[in-house]
Amino acid sequence: HIQDYHLGTTGQCTVIWSNIPRKVSDADPNDDDLFMPWNVYTGAPVPSAFSHEGCDYDGTTAITAPLLASVNGEEYFSSVEFPDDGAGTTPYGLVSIHTTTFPKGSTVKITFDYEIIDAYPAQARLARVYSNSDRTGEWVAIREVASRQDASPAASSLYRGEAAISTAPASRDVVDGKIFVRNRSRLSVAYYDGDSAVQPEEKAHVPLDLHTPTPTATPTPTPTPIPAVNPLLLAAAFGGGLLIALRLFRREAHTDA
Repeated sequence: HIQDYHLGTTGQCTVIWSNIPRKVSDADPNDDDLFMPWNVYTGAPVPSAFSHEGCDYDGTTAITAPLLASVNGEEYFSSVEFPDDGAGTTPYGLVSIHTTTFPKGSTVKITFDYEIIDAYPAQARLARVYSNSDRTGEWVAIREVASRQDASPAASSLYRGEAAISTAPASRDVVDGKIFVRNRSRLSVAYYDGDSAVQPEEKAHVPLDLHTPTPTATPTPTPTPIPAVNPLLLAAAFGGGLLIALRLFRREAHTDA
């Protein structure tokens, strides 16, 4: 995992409620002490008048500054709201406009920035995984996730990357999507901040423990009886052999930028 707030990107949207069909109070119907929240994703409190053409915001990430709101062309102070929905989660996309009532026929306009859930391909050259047996290693893709335990997409500034490892010598120092490792190899992750792919910003290392192959016992061969009708025919059946199991314990490498 890589934590870097500078990798996060934002988008911008403008949404409009045109000619609202009824008067809208300035107070939250659930709490008179709060301003009416306008939902820039669903269009509440008057979705019938709502338009978000060209806006990619899906209501799953936080709204960030700057924020601009106007009613009938006149700008008003506005704020992002994070009310408790009673289920232990906080809904996104709610903006309060600090004014009096919104008369019937009004046009409400809100422009806002919002966080984007980011993903970067290996070609972006931000994260490289390598070992002391494979110094070249591989550049890996990284994507923004909810937490170290939860790999679901989220605007968290925490990025997760995955890499395949191989014990085949053919994977050493070639770009094949795999990092060559041997027993007692040290796996490393280098993070580059995007300004340079020469000098890493941070590094992290973790040892690998490849268990030594353990052969199984070979059973004693059991000879097949020689047929009496043909004394020249001799056959024997052997069972067993060697079973080699190779187990790899993989640990995540973490680096905090």
